[in-house]
Amino acid sequence: MPQRSTSEALLGDGRLGPMAGRRVLIVRGDDGRELLAQSLRHTGAHVDYAGVYRRCMPPPPPPDLVQAWNARIDAMIVTSEHMLKNLIKLTDNHPSVLGTPLVVISERLQNAANALGFTHSLQADNPYPADLLRALCRVAGRKPGIGE
Repeated sequence: MPQRSTSEALLGDGRLGPMAGRRVLIVRGDDGRELLAQSLRHTGAHVDYAGVYRRCMPPPPPPDLVQAWNARIDAMIVTSEHMLKNLIKLTDNHPSVLGTPLVVISERLQNAANALGFTHSLQADNPYPADLLRALCRVAGRKPGIGE
């Protein structure tokens, strides 16, 4: 496993080896990023996709949630740029939302959060539950519990 679980880390890991003539199936959402497929094709691999989920805008949150955001939400975990953009749209760029501590899973996502106006984000070491929990504890100012 690469040290980070991202397309960029996978592509940069020398253990991937020669890809010319290899067949690769990328399992992803219907509108996932193209970086991995484009890079593998550039090295001569034959790439297919299996779209196993569809991203869509969820229903808006109850109005009282956004109005009482600071009292009800201490921190958030966001694992995709689509989530960030949906959150912005659904909460109408509310300052309380943009100021809530945010855990993200990659440098690319942290840059996207900053560009969208989020003011406090922390990149988890990896998108694994234990790493997300450690990062969440850090942004919330708490020490991770025993047995995490």
